[in-house]
Amino acid sequence: MKLKLFLSVLAGFVLGIVAMWFVVQQTTVKVFENQYLMSVMDQANVALHIRGGKQMTLLTNIEASLPSYALVVDQEFRGHAGSTNALWMVKAYYERNAIAIPPEIKGIMDSLPSKPPTSCQIRLRALD
Repeated sequence: MKLKLFLSVLAGFVLGIVAMWFVVQQTTVKVFENQYLMSVMDQANVALHIRGGKQMTLLTNIEASLPSYALVVDQEFRGHAGSTNALWMVKAYYERNAIAIPPEIKGIMDSLPSKPPTSCQIRLRALD
């Protein structure tokens, strides 16, 4: 009797783990797929604007959005490993183009490490 109960509990536990793994895997795959597809669409949109001679309009829109992007990264993704990289690239944009950092994100930018992460350094060197 105890053996049957133990095996039933064990089977339920294993079945639960398999079901959860399947649900998590499917969700993760869908999130990655959506993220990748949105990235491709964004890159194509940027290329279309540049080829269409609308690079200044695109640049103006991106510049206007950078402060809100930085605020969201700081508020919602602070613990994420890539948040410092994202914020450093925003800071590099302002610094390299001699644009004053907007006051609403100045504190965030000033709190970043003095040296950019390696992944940012690689991207910035590609511009030199």
